[in-house]
Amino acid sequence: MFIRYVQKFFDLPNAVASVTVAPAVAAHLQRQGYATSTTTPRKATADDMAQADLVISLGCDLSGLPTPRGTLVRWDDVPAPSADFAKADEAIRAKVDALVDELVRQAASRRP
Repeated sequence: MFIRYVQKFFDLPNAVASVTVAPAVAAHLQRQGYATSTTTPRKATADDMAQADLVISLGCDLSGLPTPRGTLVRWDDVPAPSADFAKADEAIRAKVDALVDELVRQAASRRP
């Protein structure tokens, strides 16, 4: 499945190219075993929306973008990492776990 994440960084609507991922966020992701090779957030594009099976928006302003081809999930209730990094991390982890469980259930229900 092709998944694109439309993310909100540092309380900015649709992160701009001049902003980089905060060093604390990058260090946290690396400690968790995630690659952080892309350190410059970028705005989602119409192509992203057209190709994505699933778009997860964390407080983004998606106006001006087409409706995604796939499912749009809004996680606007996730605390801003700049306000409470630990709570944001905990909320995102819980939502990702629930999403993975749901995707597994959906895939299992489609099997013959």
